[in-house]
Amino acid sequence: MEILFKDEVIVRIDNIYKEDKWIHGTFTAYEGYYKYKQFLDAVVCESGFNENEFDKELLNEHNWFIKTEKSLEKIWVPAIYYEDGDVSLKYRVD
Repeated sequence: MEILFKDEVIVRIDNIYKEDKWIHGTFTAYEGYYKYKQFLDAVVCESGFNENEFDKELLNEHNWFIKTEKSLEKIWVPAIYYEDGDVSLKYRVD
């Protein structure tokens, strides 16, 4: 499984497990991930973040996808915990 921002693959997800509507796993960052790291770190920051500091394209949930062997699925902006190597995400239904 891989997470994409628009058409760019940014992380691979391994050790996948599901909990209610959430999918969790560990991740391996691809080179493209580091362009978005500041934003993704802010998303999971416990003290919150100022949306005005980031490009609207990053905040637009229609730009985030998960790629499986069989399909490309819509997701909400993923929660990627870089220091822990963990990732959590939810499928988006429009």
